[in-house]
Amino acid sequence: MSSLLDCNDEMYSTKKELFNYVMKGKWDKVVELYNNKPIAHKAKITKSGDTALHLAISEHQESVVEDLVKRIREKKNEDVLRIQNEIGCTPLHFAVSMGSVRMCKCILEADESLVEVQNNKGETPLFWSVLYGQKKIFLCIDYYCQRRCRHQNTDNCDDEVTNKLKYAYCRRTHDGETILHCAIIGEYFGELYNIHR
Repeated sequence: MSSLLDCNDEMYSTKKELFNYVMKGKWDKVVELYNNKPIAHKAKITKSGDTALHLAISEHQESVVEDLVKRIREKKNEDVLRIQNEIGCTPLHFAVSMGSVRMCKCILEADESLVEVQNNKGETPLFWSVLYGQKKIFLCIDYYCQRRCRHQNTDNCDDEVTNKLKYAYCRRTHDGETILHCAIIGEYFGELYNIHR
């Protein structure tokens, strides 16, 4: 029983420490904490359930994000990259919304299956890239989606299976909208033309 309490105490103090460092912009201390205390990787430090990695991304701290992901990978803790906040967004969703190809690649190199993770509205990172009009991000995420399709359809002989997988990345399950709907609503016609070619 006391070990459970000790664990909870350690998590509480780690969350508090992380939160203070993030709020003060002491990113070197956040990286140090990620290095020394792997429990910090899973700590949700905001009321909306964001981790320090979510916040580093939203602050556009690209080198910090690379350092944090490196620490996560060194500790074989890649499942941390799947942590979703209260609206179901992973760190990859955040990187997409920030428009950072560098952060997206860093996260996807650690776990390319993250392209499949949907938020609470059923939106994949690929869907978000179009929703936010991020053409370069779209191309980056699409590359990893194509790799996932090839990986999941190892026979490479069933185009129907591949097309179903691709379609799953391109639509919002909440209401059935596709990336085409988003591109039209967002008036990203030039991007649509270039992507379709």
